[in-house]
Amino acid sequence: MTTRPNPAPALAMQPLLSSIATEISERSLAVLELEARLEKLRAARTDPRELRVLAARLAHQKRELRLATEELERLGWKRDGARPLRFFYGEDVQREVSWQPENTGFFRALDPSLLTL
Repeated sequence: MTTRPNPAPALAMQPLLSSIATEISERSLAVLELEARLEKLRAARTDPRELRVLAARLAHQKRELRLATEELERLGWKRDGARPLRFFYGEDVQREVSWQPENTGFFRALDPSLLTL
């Protein structure tokens, strides 16, 4: 039998998770914007120096995004691949505690045994 993770430490992390989620959101948006600008400038055959500056900014944003994700993982959380701002705590995917910024709290996954009729 798998035990559920204790949500108490997770609840104490809510302000930190909110901060990390904000950073992930802002950096993800910056990456998308920089990639679009870089593609547009490449198509316009812009000065290579300007392209290098933009590419360096993009690399910096990607690095910081990776570091924010690594910080989340060091705290025992994982990002949801389908919804990058939804975080899971614990090892058992079926019984994890989850959090996302628009929520006011934490949620536990439903126990499949509760779903039998």
